[in-house]
Amino acid sequence: GPLAGRDALEGFEAPAPGPGGLFRWSALLPVRDPERRLGFGEAGARFTSLPAVARELGLEELVLLQDTANPFGSASLRGFASAVAAGAERGAESFTLATAGPSAAPFAAVARRHGLAARVALPSGATPTWRLEARLLKARVVAVLGDRGKAGEWVATHPGGDTDRVLSAFEEPFRLDGLRTLAFEIDEAFGERTPDAVLVPTGSGLALTALHRGFGELRALGRMERVPRLVAAQVEACAPIARALGEGADEVAPWADTHRTLAEALRDPAPRGGRAALKALRESEGAAVAVSEGELVDALRSAARHDGVLCGPEGSAGLAALARLRALGELEGARVLCLDPQAIGRSPETLEAAGTG
Repeated sequence: GPLAGRDALEGFEAPAPGPGGLFRWSALLPVRDPERRLGFGEAGARFTSLPAVARELGLEELVLLQDTANPFGSASLRGFASAVAAGAERGAESFTLATAGPSAAPFAAVARRHGLAARVALPSGATPTWRLEARLLKARVVAVLGDRGKAGEWVATHPGGDTDRVLSAFEEPFRLDGLRTLAFEIDEAFGERTPDAVLVPTGSGLALTALHRGFGELRALGRMERVPRLVAAQVEACAPIARALGEGADEVAPWADTHRTLAEALRDPAPRGGRAALKALRESEGAAVAVSEGELVDALRSAARHDGVLCGPEGSAGLAALARLRALGELEGARVLCLDPQAIGRSPETLEAAGTG
C-alpha cells in the first residue's frame, strides 16, 4: 500500500514568514543534508480573490490558490523538491516518474538541479508541451499508448536499477512530505479565518491526502481550531474517487474507460492513494464531485470574464465543482479556497474552448 511518514511534533516552532522556499520547513522535511536542499523557491503560493464569482455563487469569500510564483506554475514542485533531495541523500542516482503529463517538467527540472538522471513515462496523447519540456530538461521520455494507468504499468515493468527511485504518486513517502507544506502556507495566509472548504482538483489523490495530513498537524499543534471540509474535484472522463465516495466503498475501483479531458492532471484511472483520499474526504466531512467538460469550460470563462483571472483547466474543474455544490444548496455564505494546481497549464485547445462561448 501507499507509504506515508509521521512527524514527532513536540517542540516544533513554525518558522517566521518570509523567503526561503520549501526548506523553510526543514524541521518537518526528510532532508538533513543542507547541500541537498536545492530548489526553485517552491513555496510562496499566490492567493487571488474572486469577488464577482463569489457574489454570483452566494459565498462570503472565494479565493484561488495559484502557484504562479513557481517557475513551472505547479504545486507538484514542492513534492518533487522534497522527494528528489531525500532520495539523493539516501543513495539514489536516478529517478523515474509515471505521470498524466503536467508533472513531467517539474520532476525533470528538480532531478536536473541535483545533477541526477530522470525517466518519465506519460500518455502518448498528452499535450506535446509536457513531453518537449521534459526532454529539454534532459529527461528520458517514454510516450506510452494509453492513459496514466498504462504509463504506470510501463514503469512497473521497466525497472531502472538498484539506485533508481520511482517517484510516481504514493510509490514513496517523500513527495507527500513536501506537498503537505501547502497546508502550512494556507494557514499563514488565512490565520484565524480558516476556509470553510477547500476545493482540491484530484487525480492520484496526493494533494488531497497531503492537505489532510498538513491540516491535521496544524490542529495538533494548536494552530488551527478546525480542519476545512475537503472537496475532491474530478472530471466525468475519469472519476474513480468520486464514484467510490458516492457508493460508500472502502476501496477505489479502477476506472475502466477514461476519455480525453482538458484537465489532463486529473486523468488517473487507478489512483494508488484511493483509500487515503477517501479517508481524507470522510474525516473532513467533505465531498467529491465529477464535472463535465462543459462545466469546466464555463467555470474557466466565468473567472476570466467576471474577475479577470485566468485559471488552469484543473483549477477550473474545482470552480465547476463548487458551482455544482452551490446548486445543491451547500456552502451558502461560506469562505472557500480553490486550488489551481497547474495555473499556467492552459493549452490552446483549452483557451479556444473557453473563448468561443
